[in-house]
Amino acid sequence: MTHTDWLATATGRLGYDLGPDVVPYITAGLAVGDVGASTRGGASVQNTSDTKAGWTAGAGMEAPLPLSLLKIRVEYRYVDFGQVNGPDGLGGTSPLSIHQHLLRLGLSLRL
Repeated sequence: MTHTDWLATATGRLGYDLGPDVVPYITAGLAVGDVGASTRGGASVQNTSDTKAGWTAGAGMEAPLPLSLLKIRVEYRYVDFGQVNGPDGLGGTSPLSIHQHLLRLGLSLRL
């Protein structure tokens, strides 16, 4: 089983204003996280963990809520850390692909 204990990203965003503050956009950049893997082999558990850098890309939409100073945002992101050598449950290691699909919702105050 693979896991990510923490994730940090630094991204840029490119969008187009379709009308009154409705903005679809794409985003991409650097992802850094503590990723690892664990397996259970009989009565023992093997774990591995390491901080890795990877990349992230996604798309989203931002729009104002009616009669409000609030904006709502929905965003999809794909995060890829490549491969790590994780325990195979037999005392050795095997390459494992570490990636995530994230759906994010946000709310912000327009001033």
